[in-house]
Parts: sequence; C-alpha cells; structure tokens
Amino acid sequence: MSYRRIAPEEAFATPAVLAETKRVLEGGSVEPGFAMMGASILGEDPGARAIPARLTDLGAGRIAQMDADGIDLALISMTSPGVQVFAPDVAVALAAEANDVLAEAVRAHPTRFAGLATVAPQVPGRVGAELERAKAPGLKGFLINSHTGGEYLDLPHYAPIWEAAEALDMALYLHPREPGPGMVSPFLDYGLYFAGWGFAAECGLHAMRLIMSGLFDRYPRLRICLGHMGEGIPFWLQRIDNRYALQVKIGAVTPPKRMPNDYFRDNFVITTSGVTTDAALRHVIDVLGVERVKFAGDYPYEDVREGIDFLDGAPISDEDRRAIYETNAVRSWGLPDARAVDPSAEPGAGRGRPGSLHRTGSPHRRGTRPRIQAGRGRFLQRRRAVTGGGPPLRYRGDKGLSQRRSDACGGAWPSRPHRPRGNRYAQPPPSACRSRRARSRFRGHQR
Repeated sequence: MSYRRIAPEEAFATPAVLAETKRVLEGGSVEPGFAMMGASILGEDPGARAIPARLTDLGAGRIAQMDADGIDLALISMTSPGVQVFAPDVAVALAAEANDVLAEAVRAHPTRFAGLATVAPQVPGRVGAELERAKAPGLKGFLINSHTGGEYLDLPHYAPIWEAAEALDMALYLHPREPGPGMVSPFLDYGLYFAGWGFAAECGLHAMRLIMSGLFDRYPRLRICLGHMGEGIPFWLQRIDNRYALQVKIGAVTPPKRMPNDYFRDNFVITTSGVTTDAALRHVIDVLGVERVKFAGDYPYEDVREGIDFLDGAPISDEDRRAIYETNAVRSWGLPDARAVDPSAEPGAGRGRPGSLHRTGSPHRRGTRPRIQAGRGRFLQRRRAVTGGGPPLRYRGDKGLSQRRSDACGGAWPSRPHRPRGNRYAQPPPSACRSRRARSRFRGHQR
C-alpha cells in the first residue's frame, strides 16, 4: 500500500504582513495576549529569529525542508494571528495580497503546495468576494485564526462569512491563537497564554460556541477543521452531551435539535498537529472514526519529523495510516490525486521527493532500518530516557478504553472498533474476539 504524506496547517506570511505586525506591536495599543506573543515567538528572541524567514519562503528552502521531513504536499495557510489584529481596510488589502502570493506559489509548485485563503473577519461583508476570488486560482478553503478582537464567529454579524463558505463549498480551518482580551488575564502568568494551554482553551471555546449557537442548523453543510487532536474536545464529548442533557432537563438552556456530540461528528474533522502519543490517537479514532482524523505538521512551529516518526510507528493498520496521511485530506480539501498532478509518480519511487508515494514496509527514509523499528523516533527515545529505559509512560497506570478493548479481544486492538448507534462508546461484540475465553472475559467486563 502506498500513500503521500499531506500536511495541512503549514504556516506562511508575506513580508507586508510581518511588517504590519511589527508596526502594530510597536504602537503599544494591542491586546495583552498578542503583546506577549510579540515579545516571544514573534519577537527578537534568538530562538525565534529564524521563523520570519521560514514563513516567507514559498520556494526552494521550504521544499528542501519538506524533503528532509518526508512531506509530499503542504497545505499552506496564514500564520497566527495573521491579518486579524490590523485595521479593517489594512486587513482586507493584506489578505488579498497574501492570497495572490500563495496562489502564485501553488502555480509554481503544483505537486508540492496547495493553499488556504486568508480573509479579514473584521469586515464580514467582504469575505465572500475574497473567497470567490481566491477559489478561482485554486485555493482549497480558508483559515481564520480564531477570535478577532475577542469576538467569536457565532455572533450574528459574522453570518456573511458562513453564507459564503457554504455557498462556495469552502471548508474552514479554525486555527488557535492567544486568548482574547475578555479571558486572557489568568493566562498571562506562567506562559499559559501560549500553545501549551491557552491556544487550545481559546479555540476549543470558539468551536463549542459555534456548536451551541445553532450555527449548524442554519448552515448544515459547513465543514470545519480543528488542529491539535481537536483542541481537547473529543476527550470531553461524552460529558458535554451528558451535562447539556441535564441543563435541558432543568430548563437552563433551550433544547437543541441535536446533541453537541452529533454536530461535532458531522461538521468537524481534526488533525494530529503537535500531538504525538498513541493514547491520544487511539482515543480520537475510537470516538470520531479514522475518517475524521488527518495528519498535520504545523511547520515551522513544530518538529514535523517527530510527527511523522510518531505516525509511521503508531499501532494502527496500514489502511488507517494511509487515510490519516492522504485519503482524508484529499477528500476534505478537494486535493488532486497524486497522478493528477504528476502522471510519472510511481508507488515507492522515493521518500520525500516530489511526486513520490511512500510504500508501507519500505526502508526508512533516514537509513536502512525497517519503518516499524524507526517509526518511534526521537519522541519515544526521550520517553524511555525518562522511565530509565523501561516501558513508555503511556503504558503505565490505569487501563483506558482502548486497553480494555484490547484485553477483551485477546490483545488485538481493532483498528475500526464496533460502535453501535445507541452507544458509541461500547465495547466490541463477542464476535470480534478471537477465543471462547476472550468472549467470556468480555461478558464479565460488561457486567
């Protein structure tokens, strides 16, 4: 089985966007969280100085890094916070320029780049025209870096954005940023405003506001992508439904047409960006199904190679690995098939080269070791160092759903577990187990 590695959430910026960002930060009258970002990853710290050059490179340098990491196709989009911290007219103009620059890069490198449009939510009425203009040269969707001035997209005056997205059939990547002025104060201490916690808390809140506002009843064909394993929401879905049902019962909220869980499953997909643990991957596959999970690298802010090493060695089937790397991204973003952009591409032609297709079980890109040996990569080496050379930390402690399912099936964790419609979190039926003893254990576990 062969596949391409497709990476959404790969950031870029134009020189004009970076220059305006610097000018706004130097002006002093900015959101507190954005000011903290400007003093760290967007600032002059030695560890951040290489980032502007990487963001503006849409040519040979970026492609060389993709080759080194093993990425075949990058779906490129505006870095956070992008144009959303600028004056409205400036934001509209710089968004249009960014779309022109990105479209030209895609035309120059059609086998390596695809793009998501930049828009200015500050002027919702002009987003539709810009999306239509950006779609014409082939941009595949659009990205918004979560809140704009502390406002979220469920508010009524943002309706033109959703109308345009649904009419043009362009999916949204809802990307996180630092918390807005109304919630940022407790995040400013201890670095909590940043990607380790504040980004997910802020973007997860945004997604939940969209769900609970009834947005998907008004626009049922909307498609939204969340990064970082869904910004934590898949872990909470059962409790969200449970507590929302209680709120309905006591009259605290208006009864929904459907439960929050259903909207999330039908209107959202997620990517793996920046999360490299088997437990997290197993959980989102269990809860959402593998067809709603995509790989992402998050260049230049994450170690893309680490993400690839993790997914190459993850204990999933080759079919699921291909779906996460390629099939789901092609379907979600309307990307071309490999041979549609490069008819000469052959399975196993090479690793990390333009048009190459990676063949399951072929030698690892960085040496002659088999893929499954090398797939654990630097991540697990560090984890084993922490545990003194023993088993990785994720195998210690209480057994979770995936391990219980594995025990019930004699050690074989099904890659696509049975989930009855009435109880999506149920254990697999006895028929999925391999022995009479395993079926007996399953029945005992149910009791």
